[in-house]
Amino acid sequence: MLWRLFSLLVFFCSFLGAEAPRPQLTLEAIHNEMEKIFSEHLTQKKMSGEILQKAIMYYINQFDPYHVYLLQEEVIPYLTISRYQLERLAEDFQNQDYSIFQKMNATIQASIRKMRQFRRNMIADIQRFSELSKQPLPKIAEGSKGDVDTFPETEKERELIHSIFMAHLVSREITSLKALKQHVNFIAAVRNVELEIEADENSYLYLDKLGKPLGLKEEEENFAFHVLRALTASLDVHSQFLNPKQAEKLRMKLEKAYTGVGIEVEEQGRSFIVSGLIKGSTAELSGKIEVGDELLSIDTAKAKTLTAEEVEALLTGEEGSYVDLGFSRKGAKPFHVVLERRHVILQEGRVDTSFVAVKGGIIGIVQLHAFYQGAASSDQDVQNAIGELEKKGKLQGLILDLRDNRGGFLMQAVKVAGLFIKCGVIVAAKYSDGTLHYFRDLDSSVRYSGPLIVLCSRETASAAEIVAQALKDYGVAIIVGDEHTYGKGSIQMQTVTGEKEKDAYFKVTIGRYYGVSGHSTQIDGVKADVVVPGNLAEKKVGEEFLFGAFKSDTISPSYEDNLSDVDPEEKQWYQRYYIPFLQQKSDTYRQFIPELAKLSQERISKNKNYQNLLHGKFFITERYGLTEKEIPLDPEGARRALRNLQLQEAANITKDLIQFSLKEK
Repeated sequence: MLWRLFSLLVFFCSFLGAEAPRPQLTLEAIHNEMEKIFSEHLTQKKMSGEILQKAIMYYINQFDPYHVYLLQEEVIPYLTISRYQLERLAEDFQNQDYSIFQKMNATIQASIRKMRQFRRNMIADIQRFSELSKQPLPKIAEGSKGDVDTFPETEKERELIHSIFMAHLVSREITSLKALKQHVNFIAAVRNVELEIEADENSYLYLDKLGKPLGLKEEEENFAFHVLRALTASLDVHSQFLNPKQAEKLRMKLEKAYTGVGIEVEEQGRSFIVSGLIKGSTAELSGKIEVGDELLSIDTAKAKTLTAEEVEALLTGEEGSYVDLGFSRKGAKPFHVVLERRHVILQEGRVDTSFVAVKGGIIGIVQLHAFYQGAASSDQDVQNAIGELEKKGKLQGLILDLRDNRGGFLMQAVKVAGLFIKCGVIVAAKYSDGTLHYFRDLDSSVRYSGPLIVLCSRETASAAEIVAQALKDYGVAIIVGDEHTYGKGSIQMQTVTGEKEKDAYFKVTIGRYYGVSGHSTQIDGVKADVVVPGNLAEKKVGEEFLFGAFKSDTISPSYEDNLSDVDPEEKQWYQRYYIPFLQQKSDTYRQFIPELAKLSQERISKNKNYQNLLHGKFFITERYGLTEKEIPLDPEGARRALRNLQLQEAANITKDLIQFSLKEK
């Protein structure tokens, strides 16, 4: 539904082109797709009662994650199923009987109709919205637990939390309207939210965007997709069943490119408002379109009759093709713009650079947001960033900031880590049959070999953890930041299935990965050498808090690479051009960790602003002459301030490391 979250993870695959058709799912496809998923999955190989119990929980929570629709009495029959009943359900699955999910869907449909009627009455009380938006938003259901006692017990309790949920969405909508330069009208904001909620509810009621009944094939497809989502998610915390829109968005994020006109739109009620123009795109270069314009038409189609997926599909397409777009703007006549669809390279979410001046040069800061490849690649962007920093001054030290990096392509992690070492194993992958495959840096050149800090947080995950662990294992970097990283040590593969059409997409866990030391980052993450806490330091963020996460384990170290997985015919090349240049484990910089940690802790403990922000106080103190003044901050301002202080301390640690290194020489 509209509150779904999607995060980037390590992938071991290639992604689809932009023109993926709508999936054609049937009841028969449920069993067939799950068999394909079981054949790929790391640990789960056949349907069981345990998997179905989790799937039932997921089916409920993917519809109602905030528990604002369903009552305890409505979910108890599904969340308290006996072992014997679960075994019978597993048999039903083998016979392609999905009646348990059909019964749940009937319960969900009844709750939707009740809450729709309730909202119609609630909307009339405008004053109550303002009061309700100040109450805490219900917490999203954690993992797939779906505990019975977290659902409302009475109709009155359900109506209250549904009202609070609605009020928060309206408050968010008003903020969004302001950002899009739209007229802020409370009634319009409420109506937009109602339409947004109804659009999500419609997929369970088997209605289209305009509230008209779907055909039997589309109804079957909606049901099959919901069931496959729940079944796939029940296998482990990272396996997912995706529709084409989700798969395409993921591909765009990881490849940083697509073919289209470069317009970003946001759905407001039944309208589509321009929320951004991608730099260098034909939309931006035309100079005719502005943020806040309403999209009225795409060729001959009226925008208000289209779904968000249809709008996105029409704005993208074959390179060199043209599209006629109609717009309206406040205070101006409606106008048309004809744009060419071209290859668009996304700049956002790639690399940012900055530097700190020090004696004899600079400390470079490279913030890498993800691991991507395609029209742009993260390893080339990092190389370019280092080159640009070297133009600013002699690079005395470098900070690789991975605090908000949640992963991406596995091979990009290998290439980025390879910029800082000679040849060697970066990461090992172990699959369900026990086989090990080693991913190696085969390039003996090193882009930077000076004092290196890798700045991490609890959100640093997956491919980013591979890089941090490899550089730590080889001793070429010191890990700074939260006590440990996210703790995701599994590999997912995205697969396109279907004999004639690209009609299903699933992302399935196929293996675990391990650092060159043999250590898995699963659950434990990469532990900081020098703890410099950020705003997530005390938050429950990470694999350890996910329901059903894999446990951690280890394999043998691979510093002395025996080439066990290399084809015998290729070993001669490796023996000649790879083995002689293996990176040796070093303590050149890591020997200074105890002193670095001591000095850092002293600075942090004496930094009043750092301590206040770290303990949840939303203000900083600044000195004006002989007096100090408290400057209040909102939660987002406090988050940014603490983030900046964390980076400043990482720079201080780098300065210390530079000084210790010079003394050592």
